[in-house]
Amino acid sequence: MSVDHGSGNVNSALTGANDIGEWITPPVSYVDPARRFCKFCGRPIARRFWLAKTAGGGTFCDPAHAALFTTYPRSSDE
Repeated sequence: MSVDHGSGNVNSALTGANDIGEWITPPVSYVDPARRFCKFCGRPIARRFWLAKTAGGGTFCDPAHAALFTTYPRSSDE
């Protein structure tokens, strides 16, 4: 999927049965830098990120991580 690298662009996509979301390319701000991390692996996200539109939602570095996050077994204390 191609992404326009302009400021604040959004590209929607459907990449799997349960993986609905969109690529977000936020505007660059040196005054108020936002720190974003993948909800699945914890990797810092520098430029574009996948915003999942599922029940759990969240910010991910890749649509595959969003799909894994919804199916990955987690402990009951979370």
